[in-house]
Amino acid sequence: MTIIRPDSMPRLWWLVPWSYARTLHTAANALRALSDRQDEALTMQAHIIVDQSEEIANLRRRVEDLNEIIHGPRI
Repeated sequence: MTIIRPDSMPRLWWLVPWSYARTLHTAANALRALSDRQDEALTMQAHIIVDQSEEIANLRRRVEDLNEIIHGPRI
């Protein structure tokens, strides 16, 4: 896991500016990987919510069917 510290710079970066560029590149890659994982998590959560809503609707229909069996049809 890469820890991104936006306010820190490599030591003596002005002597070797490519090291700062490498640090920025590493931070950008870590941020890209993090955002990809978060996109996957959001997609998964959306599917879970849809499945949950369908299951709730199915259970409500089942409860209504059982109530009709026990108490008779509603008038």
